[in-house]
Amino acid sequence: MRDDSEREQDEREREREQEIAALRERLRHLGNAVAAIADFLIVMGPDGRFVRVTPEVRDVLGYEPEELTGRAPPDITHAADLPTGYERLASARSQPGPHKTDFIWRLRHKRGGWRYVSVVLLDMADEPMFGGIVALLRDVTGRVVAERELAARGALLASAHHLANLGSWRFESEPGRFECLGELLRLHGAGEHRSGAFLTLTPDEVRARLCAHVVAEDRDRVTAFFLPSARDDVSADLSISYRIDAPERGRRFFSGRRQAWPTFAGAGAGAGERPCASVLGTVQDVTEQHLRELRLREREELLSIAQQLANTGSWCVDLLTGGIEWSDQLYRIHGEDPSRGRRTPQELSTCNVHPDDEELVRDAIAQVMETGVSPPLEYRLRLTDDDGEAQLRHVYASPSQTLRNEHGTPVRVIGTVQDVSARKRSERQRERLLSELADKNAELERFTYTASHDLKSPLLTIQGFVGFIGRDLDAGELGRARADLKRVERATETMRQQLDALLELSRVGKIAGDRVPVALKPLVDEVIDQLRGVTDGATRFEVPDTLPIVRGDRLRIAAVLYNLLDNACKFMGPQLRPRVRIAATYVDGRAWVRCEVHDNGVGIEPRFHERVFDLFERLSPEDGGAGTGIGLALARRIVDVHGGRLWVESAGAGAGSTFIFTLPAEPGAEVRT
Repeated sequence: MRDDSEREQDEREREREQEIAALRERLRHLGNAVAAIADFLIVMGPDGRFVRVTPEVRDVLGYEPEELTGRAPPDITHAADLPTGYERLASARSQPGPHKTDFIWRLRHKRGGWRYVSVVLLDMADEPMFGGIVALLRDVTGRVVAERELAARGALLASAHHLANLGSWRFESEPGRFECLGELLRLHGAGEHRSGAFLTLTPDEVRARLCAHVVAEDRDRVTAFFLPSARDDVSADLSISYRIDAPERGRRFFSGRRQAWPTFAGAGAGAGERPCASVLGTVQDVTEQHLRELRLREREELLSIAQQLANTGSWCVDLLTGGIEWSDQLYRIHGEDPSRGRRTPQELSTCNVHPDDEELVRDAIAQVMETGVSPPLEYRLRLTDDDGEAQLRHVYASPSQTLRNEHGTPVRVIGTVQDVSARKRSERQRERLLSELADKNAELERFTYTASHDLKSPLLTIQGFVGFIGRDLDAGELGRARADLKRVERATETMRQQLDALLELSRVGKIAGDRVPVALKPLVDEVIDQLRGVTDGATRFEVPDTLPIVRGDRLRIAAVLYNLLDNACKFMGPQLRPRVRIAATYVDGRAWVRCEVHDNGVGIEPRFHERVFDLFERLSPEDGGAGTGIGLALARRIVDVHGGRLWVESAGAGAGSTFIFTLPAEPGAEVRT
């Protein structure tokens, strides 16, 4: 008996040892499985309390296993996660046998704060070694935080895309996959899409949707930009500009850029790999920038046109870099080609500047560089026109204006330079006209005085002899009355001649004939023939065989010659052999003709050289004085109207006189016989 009971006891001990060994083996396998999928393990009893906690809990939550044993989930679980946790526990208990369910739970760390753990629930209530719900927990705090940060960055990136009107995309030619943010489709007018959504399109969808509203002449380029083929060289960065006629948005302007990185098509690494076109790119709606640049270009063009119309250029000095910029018109004013670009201050100070003004300009530039202030400045430019002729240009630099930064520091100086050559010419012309006006006023005063004085003389004569005639008639002296009447007739004729002469003088410059080539030789001969009919014929005229050709009013020039030759004949005095010599030569590079009428008559004292040209100025009768005294004044007036001069040269009494006048030459004409 005893032997049988000992044998049974030994048999039971061996079976127990085998069960313990099998349990240990199962625990070892379970431990390996738990270690593979969890950081620590909690077993919850039927009452929901923790009946077992593995030591690894201290690495995740900072607790010792004993601190959590006997406690319940609400003690360490975030309140917001309890409903989901209990729901999952109830689900695990409601199904008999092992059951797996997993979720994310927030558990409180011993030192404060929350840890995110992934929970896997296994219903092991029927397993003697567990007898409850086994919770396998893995710390996923890092993953959750990373996912949230990634989501936040993704949202930030999507917002940035939306705010910047930017769309990004990626394309791989193998297997033909195009991925983009929804913002890209929205920008292209292909419908509204959540800007942060990442979409995948086929190449046909890219052509049909993304490129549908691209302007026709840009469409092929844009398609190739988005969908390069495997044969295309995509190693270099590529930029593109294109236009879209988007529905309800009108014409929009885009710029894009793409870059590539090497990738391979094929399954795995090895000899079967082949490179494919893989590119990443962005496009941006730059319509506002394009319109601003367009408006800026229009304003720059308007400014350039305005500067050309005003013949005004502008300059700018960067006080930080020392650089100087000129507008195109300022280069033109200085006689330079704007395309030559920026110049140094030294080059600008001598850019066709007149040598006498170079130091002045250099000092002004140096003052701008040192003080940021430029005073008003006038200087001259020495240029050459298209015909190679030297040209002097006057320019005026206005006072500068200084631009300052937000700290009040001068950073740029700007100013303008205007071509004032026309104004200078106008000022000179004005001065000349004022001088001429003063001369005319003086001449008018002399004319008024002389005319009133000389016209009064015949009237006094008429008045006096009319009285004599009355007395003669009363006395019956008919012979004396007739003689007095003859004197009245002569005085009346004298007044008529003076009035005719004044009328002729007033017409000069108002009633003018055409300016034509006038050959002086035949004209002089005609005038001499006229004089021979009214003079005694004793005067000898000496005329060269050839004389130049002038340009002017032929009748007026004939009047000049007639008055000068007639004057020479009248004032010969007691000369036994009266002689008048005519000469004419080209002067001033054949631009003018100098004519001379020389006589061997009575001569003129130097103090009377200007008086002889006054109205009604006559030499004394004993010197042969006759006529109205207006011939020389008329001749000078005619010459003045032609732009020339008339003057007299004489050493004095008995030395003869030479009257000299200038007239414009006929361009390209030769002398004429």
